[in-house]
Amino acid sequence: MHLLMIGVSYEHVLRNSCVSERALRLWISRFNEMGIDGLT
Repeated sequence: MHLLMIGVSYEHVLRNSCVSERALRLWISRFNEMGIDGLT
């Protein structure tokens, strides 16, 4: 989330993370809905 918030592209984060695209999209959705508490 931090990388996305500081302007790193979604594609770059996805390529360099150890999670699936589905997981990353879920995390973004939860963060957008509930903030940091949605990720804990």
